[in-house]
Amino acid sequence: MIRYVVVLRRRADLTREQFLHVWLTEHLPMARALPGVRAVAFHAAARPDSDYDGMGTLDFDDLESLEASLLGSGALALRAHTATFADSEGSVRIVVEL
Repeated sequence: MIRYVVVLRRRADLTREQFLHVWLTEHLPMARALPGVRAVAFHAAARPDSDYDGMGTLDFDDLESLEASLLGSGALALRAHTATFADSEGSVRIVVEL
């Protein structure tokens, strides 16, 4: 099992509440619709003054499934949507084995 982890920082022009609203009501359903994804979890930072605003995880059966999903049109739309609420350059991404 493979987990794609993204630790997000909100865009500077958004409040924490605006970030969370867009991330949880618009972005989460898009992530769940990606082909090959087995599980999706989004977690808001416990402290509003944290360096990051949230962490999302997407689980896949294997690296091939992850790579195929990330190359698809759904992932392209997801990345474009991320720019509407998150600071992509200030965010962190890592792939880990479970």
